[in-house]
Amino acid sequence: MAVGEHALTSWKTAVSMFGYLDDEQTLVEKLIDQATARMELYTKRKLAARDYDAVQLDGTGRDYLLLPEYPVNSIESVNLDSSRTFGDATLLDSSDYIIDSEAGIIRLFSGVFPGYRGSVLVSYNAGFASTSQLYPMLEGGCLETVHWLKTRYAGGIGKRTETNADGMSVGYEIDLPVNVRSMLDEIMRRDR
Repeated sequence: MAVGEHALTSWKTAVSMFGYLDDEQTLVEKLIDQATARMELYTKRKLAARDYDAVQLDGTGRDYLLLPEYPVNSIESVNLDSSRTFGDATLLDSSDYIIDSEAGIIRLFSGVFPGYRGSVLVSYNAGFASTSQLYPMLEGGCLETVHWLKTRYAGGIGKRTETNADGMSVGYEIDLPVNVRSMLDEIMRRDR
């Protein structure tokens, strides 16, 4: 088995961090995929960079368009066509627009995106690439979540506190370690 294509870390990195044994590889790879999925679910967005081919979007009637996934690493093509046939004549030249990569916004230098349903066709790459300044934080959060999940399976069940002689009660972390959640709060998808 291997980790998924868009996993935020690898078996090799997890071994170098935590010294897992070879017979734990299958479990840890599953946990890497699970940790990545939990982080994406929590942030309400895809995190690792990937290609989005021929994404059909509604036009805005304005000079800007918000792409569903960001940060934008590159734009392959942008087509504008109110009739939604998207031939070669509808392809914009890259000099016709500018990209706010971090926010995922395409802004036209002149004109507007047609205000019709499905009138924009975009192919692009978005998400946090391994070269992104934030990628080490995401990989670290994934690794921490993997180790946390593995500990839970070993019987710790995500305990943050336990009852002791002073009457402190037991508290459990439900989906992600608290510090990973607070880190992810910074990149969580908000209503745009």
